[in-house]
Amino acid sequence: MSNSNPIAPPLPVVETIAKAVEFVWRGRNEFLTLAFPAVLVLSVLNTAFARLLLPEGAAELASDAERLEQVVRAGILPLILMIVPFCFFWTTFAIGWHRRYLLPKEMQSVGQILTWRTRHTRFLLYAAGLTLIVVAVLVVGASIAAFAPVLLVLALAAAVVVYGRLSQVLPSAAIDHALTFGESWALTRGQTSRLFAVIVATWFPTAVIIAVLQEILALSLGNSQTLMALFVRAFVGNLMGYLGVAIGVSVLSSIYDHLRVGRSPSVDLKVF
Repeated sequence: MSNSNPIAPPLPVVETIAKAVEFVWRGRNEFLTLAFPAVLVLSVLNTAFARLLLPEGAAELASDAERLEQVVRAGILPLILMIVPFCFFWTTFAIGWHRRYLLPKEMQSVGQILTWRTRHTRFLLYAAGLTLIVVAVLVVGASIAAFAPVLLVLALAAAVVVYGRLSQVLPSAAIDHALTFGESWALTRGQTSRLFAVIVATWFPTAVIIAVLQEILALSLGNSQTLMALFVRAFVGNLMGYLGVAIGVSVLSSIYDHLRVGRSPSVDLKVF
């Protein structure tokens, strides 16, 4: 990225969040259409794993070895088996929603959105790289905080800052602009505190609302382990999860749209 490109004006924190939430609300029908295949497939898999890998009477196992085996079967094994479908649906949904925000003239069917392309592989690799970088910051920060627990807050803040500064690789990859991590860092120069505020003010309320709704659902269903109860919990949980993804993607798209002001190429004219 050329240093001659102008720096975007200060990111409006409240307006950015409001635009993202409004975008999801206005596109609620499109959200349900796009998210439904992912939510349905993942919910069926979640239900199947819960029923097949966690048989009744698991809590009454006699030996520690049996309990350990049950933990592996009920926790680690489903996680491993869910990696591929989760990554597929998360990537296709995120890219589809990014493009809906940044390329409003583009009209794609659900089938086209669910078709894996080169951009999906690039996007997934960037997401994995970003995750590893943020995790590394957290691990280093937690190691330091072990000697001074008060520093844990700073470690968490540092992770959010690094995520915010590097996250623009995601909307960029979704619309084939292909920013590097270094270019994302340069693009977000001068916006650190505002990015931090937008991300925290989006993540925290969204996580709390989703957690509360899921807790209400769990209480309403009690401890029922029937097939229908397991499916309903999984379906609502996945739906809430994808709603959070839609809001997060909309926030990143709104930030990218703002930061690209006065830069080339423009994100609002060309349909790929």
